[in-house]
Amino acid sequence: STTVSWMKAVNVDYLKSFGDHNLNITLDASQQDYKWTSTGVGRPILTEDPTLRYFSVTGEEKGYYELRAAYTLIGYLARVSYNFNNQYYIEGVVRRDGSSRLAPGQRFRTFPAGSIGWRISSEKFMQNQNIVSDLKLRAGYGETGNEQTTAGWKYISIAGVVPPSYNVGNPQANNLGIAYVNFPNKDLTWEIGRTLNVGFDAVLLDNSLNFSMDYYYKKTVGIIQNVELAPTTGIQSLADINIANVSNTGFEFQVGYTKNFGEFGFSVNANLTTVKNQVLSLANHTALRDAGLEEGLPIGFIYGYKVGGIFQDQADIDKYNQTVDDQNSTEQAPGDIYFQNLHGDPTPGSTAVNPVPDDVLNSYDRTYLGKTIPGYYGGVTLTGTYKNFDLSLFFQGRGDVQKYNDFRAAGESMNGYGRNQFATVLNAWTPDNRNTSLPRAVYADPNDNLRYSDRFVEDAGFLRLQNLQLGYNLPQNLLRKTNSISGLRIYLTGINMFTITNWSGLDPENDLYPSTRQYLIGLKATF
Repeated sequence: STTVSWMKAVNVDYLKSFGDHNLNITLDASQQDYKWTSTGVGRPILTEDPTLRYFSVTGEEKGYYELRAAYTLIGYLARVSYNFNNQYYIEGVVRRDGSSRLAPGQRFRTFPAGSIGWRISSEKFMQNQNIVSDLKLRAGYGETGNEQTTAGWKYISIAGVVPPSYNVGNPQANNLGIAYVNFPNKDLTWEIGRTLNVGFDAVLLDNSLNFSMDYYYKKTVGIIQNVELAPTTGIQSLADINIANVSNTGFEFQVGYTKNFGEFGFSVNANLTTVKNQVLSLANHTALRDAGLEEGLPIGFIYGYKVGGIFQDQADIDKYNQTVDDQNSTEQAPGDIYFQNLHGDPTPGSTAVNPVPDDVLNSYDRTYLGKTIPGYYGGVTLTGTYKNFDLSLFFQGRGDVQKYNDFRAAGESMNGYGRNQFATVLNAWTPDNRNTSLPRAVYADPNDNLRYSDRFVEDAGFLRLQNLQLGYNLPQNLLRKTNSISGLRIYLTGINMFTITNWSGLDPENDLYPSTRQYLIGLKATF
C-alpha cells in the first residue's frame, strides 16, 4: 500500500502598534491532497510451520483486490486581533473550509468565531491593593466543521452484485442481479460545532496562586452517523446521515499554588472538568436506542433490562407469569432472575416510549441503565522539594460514569459450557443459599439470565496515582571536582501505582488492555 499526502500553505501576518493600539492581522490559505492505494495478492499456504511459509513471485500473479482513495481539503482563514494597552481585547476569525468528499453544493462551509477580553487588574481602581496581581475576564464564540466521520462520497449510488438472486425461465436457476446497493445522500453536509465560552483568569497573593474558571456550552449540529435504513427502502447498506444534534455543557477549573518555606518548596496544580452531555434532536425524532441515541439522554448510553429479583419458589414464578416473558416463558425455575416490565409496545410508526406496562415482557421493556460519558474528570499534580531532593505525584480520575462489565458477565455465566468462572459463582443461588444476587447455575441458561441488563452495569469511576517520581540532584560542590559535569540527577519513577475504584474488573478504563505498573530508574547528566 502507498499513502501520499501533499500540503500547500501560504501565511501572511501583519503586526502594527499605534501608541496604545496594537493590531495583528493574519491571512492563511492551505490545501491538502491525500491519496491512498493498496493492492493485495495471495496464494494458499500448505504448511503450519512458519519457517517454511514463503511467497515466491512468478510474474503471473494478479491482484485479488485493489483499493484506492483520494480527496482534497481546502481552507481559508482571516483573523484580526486588536487590543488597547493590553487591557481591552477583541478578535474576529472567519474560516472557509471545503472537502471533496461531500456533494457539490455541500462541500464548502463558512465558520465564524470571535472573542473579547478585559484585563480588570489594569484599571486604576485595582492599583492600590496587593491581593490581585492579574485578573482578566473573557468570552468567546466560535464554529468549527468536521467531515472526518463520513467515509466519503456518500452522495453517489454504487451499482453492485447483491443478493437475493432471481429466477428467469428455469425455476432451479439462481441468477445474480445488478442493483444500486447504497442510498445516495446528496444532503449530507458538515458536522458543525458551536461553542460559547465565558470565564476569567486570576493571579493572586504575589503570584503564588493562580486560578481560572470557564463555563462552556457546545452544541454539535448534524452529527454524522452510519445508520441502517428502513426495510421498505430495499437497501441493506448503511447510510451516512446528519442524524443528531448534541450539546455538552459544564465548567472547567484550574488552580495552581506555589510556596517556599525556607529550604522546603511546595506546589500543587489541579484541574477539573464537568460534562453534561445530551442528545437534543434526532432525525424525524427516531430513537436509536441500541446505538445509545435518544432525545434527552446522553449519547452512547447503556440500554437493557432492569433486574427485578430472583425467583425464590414456584409461587414467585406463578405470580410473575401473569406477565409473559417473550424471551423464555416456560422454563423458569426457582433461582432464576426475573426482569421488570416497564413499558408497553410503542405506537406503530413511532419509537416513543409507551410508559404504560402491558402483560408482555419484551425488548420494548429495556430502558436507560447508565451513561458512558464521565460527568467529571480531572487531575492533581503535587510537587515538593527539600534541599537536593524532589518528589512529584500525579493523580488522575473521573466519576459519574457507568460501564457494562463484559468480563464479569462471562465469568459469572454459570451456563454449563465448561469455561473458567469467577470465584464469585460459589455464592450462586441454591435452596440453601437464597440471600444472594447471583442466579442458579444451570446448563444453557434456559431463562436467559444473561440477557443484557443492569446486573453487570457498574460504576466505572476511579482515582489513580498515575505517576510518582523521587529524585536527587548531586550537590554542586561535588560536581565541580569533576571539571566536566555541571548537573547530575538520579530519579526513581513509578507508573500506575494504585487505583481506587468500585469497578470489579482489572481496569475501569480498559479491561482488555489494563494499565501496567512500571518502575523506572533514571540518570540525567549535564556536561
